[in-house]
Amino acid sequence: MKLFSVYLDKIQKIECSKYVQKFFKIIEYSVVFPFIFCSLCLVHIIRRWKHIRFGYFRASRIGHFAADVGITFSKEKIKGNNYLDFYFIEKPISNRQWYKMVSRNFHVYSFVKYFYKFDKMIWKNSKHRFEPDSFKHGSRDVCGILQNSYTTMSFLKEEEDFCKNWLYSKGWKGEKFICFVVRDEEYLRRVFNDRNYSYHNYRDSEIKSYRKSVEKLNQLGYWVIRMGKIVKEKLNYKNKKFIDYPFLKDKDDLLDIWLMANSYFTVTSGTGLDSVSDVYLRPMVYINFLPLPILNSWRYSVTAPKFLRWKHNNRYLTLNEYLDHNYLVSEKYQEKGILIEDLSEDDILNAILELESRLNNSWVDFNKSEELKDRFWEILTNWKDFSKYHGWLHPEARVGFYFLNKIGSEFFS
Repeated sequence: MKLFSVYLDKIQKIECSKYVQKFFKIIEYSVVFPFIFCSLCLVHIIRRWKHIRFGYFRASRIGHFAADVGITFSKEKIKGNNYLDFYFIEKPISNRQWYKMVSRNFHVYSFVKYFYKFDKMIWKNSKHRFEPDSFKHGSRDVCGILQNSYTTMSFLKEEEDFCKNWLYSKGWKGEKFICFVVRDEEYLRRVFNDRNYSYHNYRDSEIKSYRKSVEKLNQLGYWVIRMGKIVKEKLNYKNKKFIDYPFLKDKDDLLDIWLMANSYFTVTSGTGLDSVSDVYLRPMVYINFLPLPILNSWRYSVTAPKFLRWKHNNRYLTLNEYLDHNYLVSEKYQEKGILIEDLSEDDILNAILELESRLNNSWVDFNKSEELKDRFWEILTNWKDFSKYHGWLHPEARVGFYFLNKIGSEFFS
């Protein structure tokens, strides 16, 4: 099987004209199909004794890759697996370290894609194929699988040592560190330059608006690591406990994963890499998050969305209006006459300090805080699309108190 897999990979890597590629494709299928067809027939015949299935993980975007793998791994640990599952990984691969960890925890072989594809061609409703979680729930842990399994893929000792030594080389002495993931358009613009992702720009944030928060966390003794492979600009701030990681020469895919998995908590604007922290049960602060109705409801988290105002009267949208206008495209907000307003430096700081103080049991919990939280969930759970995006609710998942207090009581009208 391994030699067969290597052979198929070599064919795929040959660089030649499209006509030669087509020729190789015909040869490939004529050689491969009879073998796989016979194998699949056997797989279907023996199902009553051993149920074999073929599936895959999407690897081009780390968000889906991390979440789908994490949920699948935890699900198998909770419920067990009566199947013998084989996987292939769709390329390109966004993070080689995550790929390594998946390969050592699952049965991953490149030839599996042929079994998957041919099974799909021959048997329309086959019981020997399954889709990644992103197709079922959009890579959202709506059943609370991650939280309730307490099981994640572990790092090897040499991987742990490598990452800790890297931190030691920066002056770290074992203090808690907090990862920041601040979305801008640069990564998609450079990595997927054949597509236009500008419709996602409503989700972007300005890194400079996080400076006050980074400075405050440093004062409290935390290290802050601003994460990302490719970002638009540096944060104009220097401190021995602040690392602007995207601009370092010694970035590493292992560090990308390990740092996010071990962060005390993660501050994010809601983008792919934060799924690693989610999988490893790190508390989260979601800053400038939109659309609000699809917030993370299964993790210990504080969400502070962008403010939405009506252009014609400058009034904040109510929660029900947030639910009605939950667009995934920037132009839609413009068409509907809705202005998108980023959180201020103080808004961001307040949201982060709320989670930090809750984790440290120093949060002064006003009655109003719990009342606002309960009111929010009461309205959201009655939203017509609630079950599409949500299920199990973490008792500490909430919209930030300071956001709700600032936007006012009319938000719930």
